[in-house]
Amino acid sequence: MSKLIINELSELERAGVIDEATAGRIRDYYAAQTKAASANRLNIVFAILGTILVGMGIILVIAHNWDQLSRVIKVFIAFLPVLIGQGLCTWALVKHKFDRVWLECSSVFLFFGVGACIAMVSQVYHIPSSGGTFVLTWMLLVFPLIYIMRSSITSLLYLVGITAYGSFYSDLFAGADYTYWCLLALAIPYYVMLIKTQPRSNLIYIHHWFVPLSVTICLGFVMGNAETLFLPAYICLMAVFYLVGTYAGFMQNKILSNGYLVIGSVGTVIILLICSFENFWNFWSYENDPQVLLLTTPGGWITLLLFMIAMALAWKWMVLEKQEVNWLGLLFIPFILGFFLLGEAGRAAAILVNLLTLGAGLATIQRGNRLNHLGILNYGLAIIALLVICRFFDEHISFVVRGLMFIAVGVGFFVANSRLIKKRKLHES
Repeated sequence: MSKLIINELSELERAGVIDEATAGRIRDYYAAQTKAASANRLNIVFAILGTILVGMGIILVIAHNWDQLSRVIKVFIAFLPVLIGQGLCTWALVKHKFDRVWLECSSVFLFFGVGACIAMVSQVYHIPSSGGTFVLTWMLLVFPLIYIMRSSITSLLYLVGITAYGSFYSDLFAGADYTYWCLLALAIPYYVMLIKTQPRSNLIYIHHWFVPLSVTICLGFVMGNAETLFLPAYICLMAVFYLVGTYAGFMQNKILSNGYLVIGSVGTVIILLICSFENFWNFWSYENDPQVLLLTTPGGWITLLLFMIAMALAWKWMVLEKQEVNWLGLLFIPFILGFFLLGEAGRAAAILVNLLTLGAGLATIQRGNRLNHLGILNYGLAIIALLVICRFFDEHISFVVRGLMFIAVGVGFFVANSRLIKKRKLHES
């Protein structure tokens, strides 16, 4: 927001709304604010790195003499990081409750201290446990830190931990596993609080990436044995992310700060490109009737839920809010229809997906041209270029046609960018 205000100062001066001295004071104020915020971020980063390095160094020193220590000393050493971490957290809450460096560093120290304690106690007493049990116990013990210390770094580490649990220690086809989702639900209230209280902080921007990435990685483990429905489930999930990313609060941020929009858009394009091959549909598993799975399995219910959420968001933006929604955010509707109606007819399904991908590219190009945005325009051109590259490996298309397609895309890149740049120059003049 400060950059927008500073960019408008010159126009306000020319219009006589403010004088030169006032504009100078405003620039100095925001410059000081930016410098202070940058210094605070650096302090937090270096303090956390220093905490982690010190902890690793202590562990290495202890590990060198571990075999010579008695069991009592080993147990004491195992709990020592936890005791120190709790002491630091208590000190931070009592004496430095408004100092983010103290709060974040003490929380991170205790986070890793708990993990080290669990591992060392298990080793001392030879407690048999799988990696999944270790990670699950660790995450359950440390999640209260997120709320007690109001620690965003701990929240991010917790998201990494539960994602590792959900992706590495779940059997994809053994049946629906809801443990990850229960763990995720424990962190959602803090995430919502961050969105309300710190909507422009760097840490909330990172959360906007970590949360959708974590859900994307672990969605398959709630699908159970309904693997036939993976495609509709993921295309609906990407649509939900994309439509959430179009919310005004997210659209005000830079594109790299809007993880939902980027992941939803790129994820949709990747799914479309994978499904644009006829051979993919020929090898796709239709051993079980997808309509039956949709109504009788947890994976089917999840797919239906995601579809309804995506439809509700599209209805909200397009009908209630009267906002424009890009074609990428609506592709899930024809894709789902094609999946259930044409999925077993490989060529027809592939043709439909190719047309949808081409339409997504053209719609994105048109939007970039209308908004005078080179990045959006080139993204649309890149979608079409990737589609052409995929067709290069299609054995049903002759080399002449492939070559002409490449030439057409290359000319399109040149013409579209030239016209938009020329349009910008005319507008500026």
